[in-house]
Amino acid sequence: MTLVASTAGARAAARKLDPPKMGFAPATIALLLAACSTAAPTLPALPACGETPAEVLACARAREDAVASMRARFKATMQRDGESNATTGVLVVSKPDRFRLRLMLPFGLTVFDGVKNGTTLQMSLPLQGGTVQPGNGVPTPFLAADLEEAFLRGSYAFPGTCEAAREEEGDAVVVRCHDADGALRRVLHLDPTRATIRDEISYEAGAVRMTLRYDDYRPIAPGIVMPYSIRLGQPTRRITLAIEIERYEINPSLPDALFQPVTG
Repeated sequence: MTLVASTAGARAAARKLDPPKMGFAPATIALLLAACSTAAPTLPALPACGETPAEVLACARAREDAVASMRARFKATMQRDGESNATTGVLVVSKPDRFRLRLMLPFGLTVFDGVKNGTTLQMSLPLQGGTVQPGNGVPTPFLAADLEEAFLRGSYAFPGTCEAAREEEGDAVVVRCHDADGALRRVLHLDPTRATIRDEISYEAGAVRMTLRYDDYRPIAPGIVMPYSIRLGQPTRRITLAIEIERYEINPSLPDALFQPVTG
């Protein structure tokens, strides 16, 4: 089957990808790094996972939906065209439509700041000319769709109509999502016993745009496990980003100031 073959090829390409590690206003950084309040987070009850592909997919999505907000601290390594850069980073997410990703050098200098608040998405490269605007010549290591799919999940990660089936070769549950025109948008491979996502492939005009691989899942709250090793790849742009999570905070209260775009 052609689709299965192309998916397998994309997964093989994704496995060959190797990943820069990459700090803004002191007050904003303090908010990003602040621990959650001592009050226990609210964690919705999760349904028991079934055995059919549809049940495994439903369970995986229910676990993702249980995470309404998140803060994560991590180390990252980005590789592009033979160059490697190491950074530390902070990610804050408030679903359904807000996130902030900041990558910093060891001494606190911000090298990338991406913030989405509703329909507004701003990406800044302070050391390379400032805010990214269409046509201003400032390149960005990420595409808007990549960040939305990776962090906001929901309909970004599962676009259009998604159907789950057993993998023809191997033990994974394969989820294929198509848009209204029938074009393949995403393929996800799920662990059938744990209902965790092993990898994801995003397509644009029939070509692989982004790959995501998840490893080292650990329990961090009742019914919730999160990956501590993540690898993002952009084959056509020859970019890989390897992320090693140091700490997660699930469903913290996040102030609105965290999601305000940079001005000036």
